[in-house]
Amino acid sequence: MRNWLGTILGLALSASACGGGQEPAAADAEKEARETIRRMRAGETIRETSSGLDPCAILQSGMVAEVFGVEAAALTFTAGSARHALCTARWRKPDADRIEAEAPQRMMDYMKRRMEAQSKGQPFDEKMPSVRTENEASLTINNEPIASPAAAVARLEQLVGRLGEGVTTEVAGRQHTAQVEYEGWLEGVGDRAAWAPRLSQLSVAAGGVLFHVGVTASPDASENRAKAIELARRIARAL
Repeated sequence: MRNWLGTILGLALSASACGGGQEPAAADAEKEARETIRRMRAGETIRETSSGLDPCAILQSGMVAEVFGVEAAALTFTAGSARHALCTARWRKPDADRIEAEAPQRMMDYMKRRMEAQSKGQPFDEKMPSVRTENEASLTINNEPIASPAAAVARLEQLVGRLGEGVTTEVAGRQHTAQVEYEGWLEGVGDRAAWAPRLSQLSVAAGGVLFHVGVTASPDASENRAKAIELARRIARAL
């Protein structure tokens, strides 16, 4: 679910950046989605913003290793293909070997329970078991001109407000709505910051830059939040 939400949110952020805050035409969102897919298939990446900010260069400065207590040699960094410059740091979980070994049986047991509930006409709300073997920390920097720190704060407030209400884009004739729940504004992180628990993502305005930090490194959501805040503070100082 998080990956799907992240994809739709990315389209919504791109769409929201167009037209001075006005709702974009459906064709604009679909064009951006097709261009992102083309770049992904071609192996093309957006390594930096038009102002020269490179999220991978920022994350590779040593801050990820320090925040998460990981050996630098264990980290990999991958640039993204969407409109906004994205970099994702990954490292293997300490119990990755066990997760890989147990994954087939866990999935079989899950499917068995699901099919049994369906055959009896019973509701089935159990989440699919996670078989992820890597932890992730990502940095997305909005690739749009922002005139000042105050303008970045205003832009973040606009995005949080609009995504909180829900932003609908149309791709390939189908409508997708991104609606994100935020916990409210955080103190002491950049000039303005808001945490989205379902996405495990912190959105920050700092020094005239708008960026987003995503962390999935623990089954404990509060720990992911704390690490995202720590990483965001370091990023804000590095801008």
